[in-house]
Amino acid sequence: MTEFVSSLSSFNTLINTITDSRVNLDRVGQQVSTGKVSPDLADISRRAELLDLRETRVQTDGYTNAISISQTKANALDASITRVITAAQTVIDAIDQFNPNSPSPKLNFIASAVTNATNDIGAALNTRSGNTYVFSGSRYGTQPVNVANMSASAATLAAAPYNAAPPASISALGTSYVVTANGGAAYPVVNVAAAPHSVPDYDANYTAATANDDPNQLAFTKQGVTVEDQRRVTYGITSNDPVFQDLITSLRAAQNGSSTAPAPPQPANWLQLARTGIQNAITALQAKQATLGATRADMQATLDRHNVDASNLDINISKITDADAAKASTDLLSIQSQFQGSLTVTKTLLGLSLVNYLK
Repeated sequence: MTEFVSSLSSFNTLINTITDSRVNLDRVGQQVSTGKVSPDLADISRRAELLDLRETRVQTDGYTNAISISQTKANALDASITRVITAAQTVIDAIDQFNPNSPSPKLNFIASAVTNATNDIGAALNTRSGNTYVFSGSRYGTQPVNVANMSASAATLAAAPYNAAPPASISALGTSYVVTANGGAAYPVVNVAAAPHSVPDYDANYTAATANDDPNQLAFTKQGVTVEDQRRVTYGITSNDPVFQDLITSLRAAQNGSSTAPAPPQPANWLQLARTGIQNAITALQAKQATLGATRADMQATLDRHNVDASNLDINISKITDADAAKASTDLLSIQSQFQGSLTVTKTLLGLSLVNYLK
């Protein structure tokens, strides 16, 4: 009986060994098959470190994704500005061919160039990137420009100020809508005392019967992106930017100067006014394009830094979660041998214990 109790004690020890071996076998087997250590980290500090690393990694991914999307929009903005400049330049080139002393002063040629440029510029200002109109401010999915309203109507050309000698500057032809620093009730401020609308007449939100066409103050808001903690980059340009307002007003002056029905007084002076306004707009757009280029470079540099950070985070996470493949394979063979040996000894011990008990 004593021998049986002793055998039973040895048997229990072997059972515990087998259980431990089985647990270790599953753990190391998982390491070999997945290349990862057990997700149940016993070291609380290491587990907290892993959670922090993974949280930072997710945050970094958020920044890189946001920057990448904004880069696509900024690239579309840059290409569209180039398109606007190219179209505007065709009008200057056409005006330069005007010769009032010629039997054929090429007014029809200039008028055609103005029409084509106006349509092309309108299409550029309605450029989309994904589901967003890149010149729409924070209206995003709303088309910003009504191209049909960019040209002056025949009735407009037949009335003041177009039916008289041209003013000294483009700004005298219309209201230039700009944004105040504080917004609020005075948003946006205009350069004349009695402006009836809150957006230019070519804006898609413009309604002749409505004074406040932009009640939520979205048409002038520039798009931007948070590129890292506590730093936001603004890169957007809206279709209502004063440079576009002046450009469109200049195109209307060129339209008036090249009109033959009705023919304005001093067409040469109207065309010269238009040429000066268009050239000034091109210069301003080139400056904005240069600023946008610097912003795009900043976004790319920040994105590159985030990518390096992400790579370093992955390395640190790997140090905690990745298994040593060679060691795991060796451990697996050792535990398998131990497990098999324990089963063999247990089988033998059970046989001997039963024989001893029956004696």
